[in-house]
Amino acid sequence: MINVAFVGALYIPKGLLYLYDMINDKDLPVNWHLIGWITHQFRKELSNNAYSHNGYHSLLELYDVLDYHDIDLVIMPGECPESFSYVLSEIWNYGLPVLVSDRGALQTRMEECNEQNGWICDPRYMGDKLIYLNEHFDEVIEKQNNLLTYKVKTVEEMCNDYRSLYNKYLFID
Repeated sequence: MINVAFVGALYIPKGLLYLYDMINDKDLPVNWHLIGWITHQFRKELSNNAYSHNGYHSLLELYDVLDYHDIDLVIMPGECPESFSYVLSEIWNYGLPVLVSDRGALQTRMEECNEQNGWICDPRYMGDKLIYLNEHFDEVIEKQNNLLTYKVKTVEEMCNDYRSLYNKYLFID
């Protein structure tokens, strides 16, 4: 079975309903690890193959949890478009591929790397994608290997990118 983590605050805009359905689908060959803030009601309704871990206070603490539970990939089934997603950067920096929704910055950033660091999927079909990845685990390993050379942008590089973007649209020199 593949070990899949969700990292962050789990609520409806971040894909809670999609994730809830996947977790309770007994046909999915997945061990779920929910790392972060999750509503009390949702914690009580987790299936036998789902584990809720508390939030993390530092990246090292997050990385320890990912290590300890031998996570293979992270899922981000967000329903609402995000503007950047630091979690995506943190997970790529750690070296795990990410299955992202086809919305906003998650999709854009995955397209920018030509899906070398993960996969784009409509959240309604992520369960099917996880079945496929469990059967074709070599693809997960390939994405993990791709991330061995991934270079996270520095804060300065991100600021320069945004400055350039704003200048383009605001006509400022």
